[in-house]
Amino acid sequence: MLIGINANGERSHPAQKGETGTCPFCGQPLKAAFGEIYAKHWRHVRVQECDSWQEGETDWHLCWKNNFPKEWQEVILVKGGEKHIADVLTADGLIIEFQNSSITPETIRIREQFYQNMVWIVNAQSFEQSFQMQNLEEEALQALRQTMETELQVFRSKYADRLRFIDLEIERLQTKQQYSLQSLTREKSALQGIQNQEGTVKEYGKRLNDAMAIIDASVEEGSNLFTIEFDYYQKVIPYQREVAKAEEELKSIQDKVKELKNATDCMVQNFTYKDVPYSLLNPENFAVVKVLQKDKANTMFVELESIPSRTAFYAYQYKQEATKFLIPSEQTAAIWEKELQDVEAKWTEAKAALSAYNEKAKRDMADSATFVGERLIKSIALRESAVKQLFFEEQTYLRDKEKIQLEAAKEEVAILAKQQSTVAMEAEKIKSELSGKFSYYWKRERTCWQEAKRPVYFDMFGQLYKRINECTFQVVSYESILLETGAIATEELSANGTTLS
Repeated sequence: MLIGINANGERSHPAQKGETGTCPFCGQPLKAAFGEIYAKHWRHVRVQECDSWQEGETDWHLCWKNNFPKEWQEVILVKGGEKHIADVLTADGLIIEFQNSSITPETIRIREQFYQNMVWIVNAQSFEQSFQMQNLEEEALQALRQTMETELQVFRSKYADRLRFIDLEIERLQTKQQYSLQSLTREKSALQGIQNQEGTVKEYGKRLNDAMAIIDASVEEGSNLFTIEFDYYQKVIPYQREVAKAEEELKSIQDKVKELKNATDCMVQNFTYKDVPYSLLNPENFAVVKVLQKDKANTMFVELESIPSRTAFYAYQYKQEATKFLIPSEQTAAIWEKELQDVEAKWTEAKAALSAYNEKAKRDMADSATFVGERLIKSIALRESAVKQLFFEEQTYLRDKEKIQLEAAKEEVAILAKQQSTVAMEAEKIKSELSGKFSYYWKRERTCWQEAKRPVYFDMFGQLYKRINECTFQVVSYESILLETGAIATEELSANGTTLS
């Protein structure tokens, strides 16, 4: 205990080590205790029961009591024939009880009933880790900020939806523009292709075909146009075949004439002949051909035979192995001369017929090209107009987008300014209502303090926490307790910088 009756009969703290005094409650002798751990205090000389409510005091008790004036410390109260020592009794009659150890709910009820006007200060430092606390002010401010942010997000979302719609429209228009420009390029190229009639009919027909494939015409019209080109390819084939056939025949005869000229020369009966294979002979000129049996070619009696008829000529095809066929050298060129002239004439005629048909087909295609060209010119004009309209619409949307962005920026500035004002007012309100307040969860809660009807303060985390209700604490500084109870004056606290140890 801190207060004892000294040798002069005064209530006092122990002044020096070894000092003796008397217990003001039980009258038994006391002795001053000066230790290195506990604050200086009085101790009963013999262990005995003094106040039945008194418990073994720790340095925490002694330090707390020492923060109050000496005359307030350990004041004896007598009520209804019962007396007890109050830890602190303020000048205003408020009793402060410091509780370090566990206590039963019944003990709490009894003491509160006896003291009435009292508060509890509980040493919670040993179990402070059992508390999980959330700063209500910070929580409310965070919720306020979240509300403001949500409001801003809703606002931005509204404009974002409008801008997203515009972006989609711009993208759609740009896609259509790109497609139209590509089509326009193809149509202009096709028009240029059919206006240029250079090249072969086949090449021109290909360009016309490409043009017909891209014009914006009906299926029926397109079919008629394609029939013209299809007819050309169907009808030109016989002409091409005749030319090819004549060319093949001409080449065959020319090859035979060349081989005849290159055939081996031989002297028979003082005449020069060409020794030629049967395959190079012309049946029409069988009369100039002489035959020589190979088994008599090197004898003294060489005998040349004439071929009497065409039938006889054809019969020699089965005697080629035993027969040599000779033609006078000067008549070699004449063997195929007539046939060569006939085939050349046939070839010339076939080419002329093909050329005439191509010219006619080209004229027919030119007529078709006129129609196709008109359609292309009309389509190009319409498409160019459509491209201009698409560009105009795109520019309109771009201007709308810029306008909306500017409008959104201005409105956002206004919202932010309003929010700033609102946040300032709400934050001030939150601070005034929730400053220093904490919600808490007490694991392994000591249920005895649920029975307390008087204010309870928990000394932990270097601060006092006043229990407002079963889930809320209010931070109370040590100094504020001293100020509220009048233990120190405001001026003294300010001048001396008083703090609790």
